Amino acid sequence: MSKNHWDHLSLKHRIVYFINYASVFNDALSISDLCAKIGTSNRAQVDKELEELEREGLIVKNSTYVAVTDLKEKLEMKADKERLSGYLLDRRMKQIQYLASLPIIKFVGVSGSLAAGNPAENSVSKVDVDLFLIARQNTVWLVILLAAILRNFYFRFVNLPLCLNYIMEESDLLVYNQNFYTAHELRNMRPIVDKGVYTSLLETNKWSWEFFPELRAKAVNGQVRNEPVGFSVLGVLLFGFFTLLRCVKNFSLGPFRDLKLKFDPWRAYNLSRKSTAQGGYQLLVVEKFKKNMDRNFPAYQEDYMMEILFKDDLTEKIKSVDYDFSAIARSPKELRNTLRIYTKYD
Repeated sequence: MSKNHWDHLSLKHRIVYFINYASVFNDALSISDLCAKIGTSNRAQVDKELEELEREGLIVKNSTYVAVTDLKEKLEMKADKERLSGYLLDRRMKQIQYLASLPIIKFVGVSGSLAAGNPAENSVSKVDVDLFLIARQNTVWLVILLAAILRNFYFRFVNLPLCLNYIMEESDLLVYNQNFYTAHELRNMRPIVDKGVYTSLLETNKWSWEFFPELRAKAVNGQVRNEPVGFSVLGVLLFGFFTLLRCVKNFSLGPFRDLKLKFDPWRAYNLSRKSTAQGGYQLLVVEKFKKNMDRNFPAYQEDYMMEILFKDDLTEKIKSVDYDFSAIARSPKELRNTLRIYTKYD
């Protein structure tokens, strides 16, 4: 039995897929990080394969970074971007640690573009600090309400806003959209404060080990936590209250009409979790990853690998409508919001 999704591929093919993934976000890739991602300590062999790809005219590289040929300028920019990521994170570390000091929060990690060393401005020319939070049992909506207050009365006025865009409860740590994109998000995430749940997050999502074997070692002593607790009166009341605030903010009863207590991983708002509607950037990644492979590495494109890398239910829905975002989005507003966030990687 294959130990991971890459065992049947040559080293060169594995390298190509990871370089192509970086190109989805207009990014160069550290060669040392590339070695870690593909699970090899043989840097000399990786360098040999990269030299062959460079001779084929498929990539550009220097001693530290590698990228697809049309992102040559990113090679010189990548080191500065990584330093900028560290600087921007340091600027918000005090606020992050204050947030993490709340007893209802069990874990705070940085995800998104900063975690990947590729800070990108959003549609209003600000760089988001994306946070991944794990809350104590039955307290996720206390955290969400606090986040809403901070976002509307403080973070919206700063140039480096904290975005609490993924919050889950400690009783259910499973990521339901299990694919190459979400595995990357787990792998790239930088833990800032961990109160004993990070290893359980990785253990619960051991499917991600098939993409990144290195995560197995980080999950030592973790426990699987995938047993959502029953409804709590406080949780339901806070969920309803937040929905009411959304109705007032949007001058619409739509949020109440769309209110459901049954968990739906596609939805942004659930009783036990707050995430990104429709998988967030997953729509972008599925579409752009294949297009970039066809353009940059046509000789290395294997259709069956798309089935391996993106085989979750949401991806099947995306493919069934031929990447028609309007057929997936639940409302015109959600469609506009989904498409708007993609512009920073155009």
